[in-house]
This record gives sequence, C-alpha cells and structure tokens, in this order.
Amino acid sequence: MAIFSCLRCGYMYEFVVSSNYVRKLITRTDYCPKCDQTKTFRFMSFGGMVGQMPFKPADVPRPSYATLYWRKKVNGKTANLPLDEVCPKDQF
Repeated sequence: MAIFSCLRCGYMYEFVVSSNYVRKLITRTDYCPKCDQTKTFRFMSFGGMVGQMPFKPADVPRPSYATLYWRKKVNGKTANLPLDEVCPKDQF
C-alpha cells in the first residue's frame, strides 16, 4: 500500500500497488477533494500490505494491472473501485 500526498494541500490517501509497480509510482495525477481540482500527488511511504490481496470479491472484475484496488477517504468514507475504472488508459 503506497501513501500519496497532494503537493498543494497535503491531503493523503492510500493506493494499493503490487511490488512490480513500486518504482514507477513516484508521482501521480489525481483529483484532490480538498483542493477540488486535479493535482499532482507525491509518493510518501508504504503502509499496510504491498503485493497480493488475500482475497478478491467474486463480483469484481480483475484489472489489467496486478494492482487491484485504490482507496481514498471521501468525506470521511472509504471508496473502493477496480483500478480499470480509475485509470482507463492504464496510466498512473
């Protein structure tokens, strides 16, 4: 699990990655709910489990990357989506 921080306001969220993509995830562009704009996020550290998930829900399609989910805190709630819906062009 990689932790990213917004370069502008410092908003942080977790992004589940496999060990194969660790070196590629230095920065990524994403929507920041605190800034209410698309901003650049910087890799901060690892937290939790990096690698394979212990289980995969049956109703979730398998994404093209070994990465399975991203997690964000949105208004105090955690949102989970398959990575294909977040990164349709397979770009971070």
